[in-house]
Amino acid sequence: MKPLLPLSQRRITTVLTLLLFLTVFVERGKGALLREQELEAGFPPTPVFQSAMKQVIVRGLQPGASAFAVDEAPSAPFRLVNGNGITITNGEARLEVSFLSQQAGRYTDTIILRRRPALPQNNDEVKIVLTAEAFVPVRRTTLNFGRIATGDTSRRVVVVREDIVRDFLWTVSDRVTAPFFVVNRIPAPVADTFGFMVHFRPIVGGEYVDSAVFVRYDKDDAQRVNPIDTLVARLVGIAVDLDKSIQTDFGPVLTGDVRTVRLGAELIGGIKPTYVIKQQPESEVFTVPDKPTVERDSIIVSVKASPLREGRFSDRVIYERRSPDNRPIDDVTIDMTVTAVGMPQVETIILDQVAVGTPQIKDVTIDLGADLYGEGFRYRIVTVEQGLASLTLTLPQAGTISRDRRIGIRARGESTTFQTGVRQKFLLIRTTLGGVDVDSTEIVVSTTMRPRPVAIRFGVVPERREVRIGDTVRVSVRAFTDGVIDIPVRFSEAQCSIAYNSSVVVASEVSGTELTRTVMNDRAVVVLTSDGTISESGAEVAAFSAVAVMGNDVRTPLDLLNVTAQFTDDVTGRDLDSGEIVLTNVWQYPDGRIRLVNSNQGPLELSVSPNPLETTTTISIGNVPQGKGILQIVSPEGVVLADYSAEVRDGATTVSVSKSAIDGLTAGTYIVRLAAETETGIVNSVVRLLVVR
Repeated sequence: MKPLLPLSQRRITTVLTLLLFLTVFVERGKGALLREQELEAGFPPTPVFQSAMKQVIVRGLQPGASAFAVDEAPSAPFRLVNGNGITITNGEARLEVSFLSQQAGRYTDTIILRRRPALPQNNDEVKIVLTAEAFVPVRRTTLNFGRIATGDTSRRVVVVREDIVRDFLWTVSDRVTAPFFVVNRIPAPVADTFGFMVHFRPIVGGEYVDSAVFVRYDKDDAQRVNPIDTLVARLVGIAVDLDKSIQTDFGPVLTGDVRTVRLGAELIGGIKPTYVIKQQPESEVFTVPDKPTVERDSIIVSVKASPLREGRFSDRVIYERRSPDNRPIDDVTIDMTVTAVGMPQVETIILDQVAVGTPQIKDVTIDLGADLYGEGFRYRIVTVEQGLASLTLTLPQAGTISRDRRIGIRARGESTTFQTGVRQKFLLIRTTLGGVDVDSTEIVVSTTMRPRPVAIRFGVVPERREVRIGDTVRVSVRAFTDGVIDIPVRFSEAQCSIAYNSSVVVASEVSGTELTRTVMNDRAVVVLTSDGTISESGAEVAAFSAVAVMGNDVRTPLDLLNVTAQFTDDVTGRDLDSGEIVLTNVWQYPDGRIRLVNSNQGPLELSVSPNPLETTTTISIGNVPQGKGILQIVSPEGVVLADYSAEVRDGATTVSVSKSAIDGLTAGTYIVRLAAETETGIVNSVVRLLVVR
């Protein structure tokens, strides 16, 4: 069944013709004779008052001058469209059959075809069985009346197309029960359309479901025997009883504030009842009117909550509803709850990494914990404990009335000196417009300061610049700064590289510093490694011990080549300053020339490592002519303690020296001497100082 069309559409014929073609083929094998054949032609389910048509084709017939004639034709609701004469063309016989019923049901009939004139040898016959089913179309719709109060009425319309309103008969089922009511028995104008008006008038709360059936007949079917179509409307509605109990929670309300809530309860019917108070609230927190107001179908009550202290409060008020003759009907109970909250007890403001002499400003917001509903409050700040040289808290809205739940505070801190662990306290006070202090929050300002950056200059500083041969002096690498060190500068893995004349001084480790030495001819480089802190200008970073000896010069530079370190604090600069050591007791010849060792060193190379000697050391030599050379360890008194000349002449370039293997080699200072004569007869020599521990 087609859906009902909009009323604006022109009226169309209610009986539609549904043309369906079914081709039935009957074909015999080549050379076969068609004696008798039975076929089935089924129509699909067809709505009443609508027509369906099918075409049947019989193939493989013996061609000839004869034709098929209808021996038995079908009766209504079937109709053979061709008539009684059917011609065989190209070995086929075609016929068309229609079906149109005004009553629902299943139908069966037959058509028998015979060839005329008949052929004696064939006597051909075709039997076609017709089947069909007619049904009454059913349209379904749902009317949802929604959720209404008991005693109220909700209306809905079952819409009917304008073109099927006139010239048709209708019936409405009588099984629709209360609270649903079908108002009109035939389609009637409703606003700008046509239809059946249905009312939903519940008097008891609950969910309701029902169905209304509307059947259409032809105008000539006075007995309403053959329905054309059916419209089934499903009716759904929910009825709600009067709510006699109301729960309200004011939520969080600031102490000293007032919040008003309008509460409504739905009423039943159109009668305007009167209400009187039956039970007052016991707590002073809540205030209610003696008589609520009635607006349309609701009772309205304005309830106030004004807590003065923190906590959770609950109370109840009961109103009695009375009829116009002052007779009690029922009660409306209102249960009220409020949570009174105060300002936060403590709020912390952190001024982080404040630089000395530079002010820092920080804006913070304090949440009061609840929105404001009354006229508002005023706020002020008082100082409890002062710490920094200059710290102020200000309120951008100071002196004005605030209804905001968030209070903005600006903190400004400044100090001319470095401080640590600074904590200061203030008090934010909330005051009513009448000048009464109702609450406060302690504000703690915690300040951390950033130390001033340190610019460091490193320098080599000997304990004494002028020394005598045989003296031991401490040589330090120190850190210098022109500024203020607020906190000690920590460093780790500091490496200081110092170059010096190894023929003038011999370097050795001191406590707290690791020493690594590299010697090349008379130039040596020591690398000092240490960890520590720099708390003041001139602090020692690393050090070594230097023993002065008679060498090839009266002085040695202390060149600071490089300083690297891992600093945990802000350190800038890396300037390097060098130093020197001067020998003051070098012997002079009568003519004023200075007596030095190794004046004829020439190309000879000599080094001792490790030096000082703890248990063993190695003497390395180079550029010694083949088969020549003298290598000895000599005491300061000139006594030869060990002679390795034979090994040198045999071509040795290194000699291992053991402290325990040499008699008289006790703790002290000794000379390692290397001498060799060149091919031209010049004697070159070089010495190194050996320190034995």
